This record gives sequence, structure tokens and C-alpha cells, in this order.
Amino acid sequence: MFGEKTAHGDTAIAGEDIDMELGTKSVTLFDVAEAEMVKMPPVYMPLEHAFTSSMYRRTIFMPKGTLVSTRIHKTEHFFSITKGHVQIIEPDGNKEIKAPFSGVTYPGTQRLIYIVEDTTWETYHVTDLTDPDLIAEQITEHHNPLLDKEDPRLQAYKSEPALT
Repeated sequence: MFGEKTAHGDTAIAGEDIDMELGTKSVTLFDVAEAEMVKMPPVYMPLEHAFTSSMYRRTIFMPKGTLVSTRIHKTEHFFSITKGHVQIIEPDGNKEIKAPFSGVTYPGTQRLIYIVEDTTWETYHVTDLTDPDLIAEQITEHHNPLLDKEDPRLQAYKSEPALT
């Protein structure tokens, strides 16, 4: 499933916890994969943000051959894949999805996503906030005991700086 060169390295992954302890924190296979992924060169994945009254839409373009690790979602929300083809590993199993597709993300969801074809993924969130970085902090979190959460390589979820 994940044998091609990816943006963050060649890593074969299965959707299950590994038996490892780091101090008092349990380390999952997602944590180990992500720790390896951040060692590789980053891939540019442009974000678009749109707002209406009490609603936020986040759109990300992910290029073919990229392996993406998501943050842990804190909210239930809809998502759509409007273009592309992905293979997903979640703790409850593997999925293969081709556009067009709509689904629901539940609290606690974290995914490893291999981008089989160039993919556009949209998420939809109820919020009165209009700062994408504040929204990301409100709706997601990151708990990888193998990584420093302040590491700039883990800030890809943040909005791009404004062009001047």
C-alpha cells in the first residue's frame, strides 16, 4: 500500500499500536511513522481558506506520492475529496478513497494518508473564528511524545503567510 517514495520517506505502515513506552506516555505506530516523516524534505501543499457566517472551509491540495500525517481531530465535521485518490490508515483500519467522496471525521481521528493521485481535500467547520491558525488549534491537537510540538516542521497545518 505504501511502497512508493513519499515526501517524507519510504515507510511501510500498518494500522495498529506498537508495544513501546516512553516514560509514562504510550507510543503508537502513528507516532513512529510521523517521527520518521519529519526527517525528510517538506512538500508544498497549498491551503485555501473560505468563511461564511459561522462556517469555515479549509481546502488543501496534496501532490501525488506524498505521505501525510494528520493532527488529531477534536471535533466532528464533514470532509470532501473533490479530486484525486488516496489510501488511508486509521487506527480502526485501512481505506482507499477516490473522488468524488464525502465523509465524516469524528473526534479522536488521526490519519496517515498516502496520496495516490494529486488530491484536493476539503473540511468544513462550524466556528465564529476567522483566523485559520486559531481555528486549527481549536479543532485539532498534536500528541507525539517522540517529537517537540514546537518543532517548525510540525507547523504545516498553519496558514501560509500573507503575500506582500
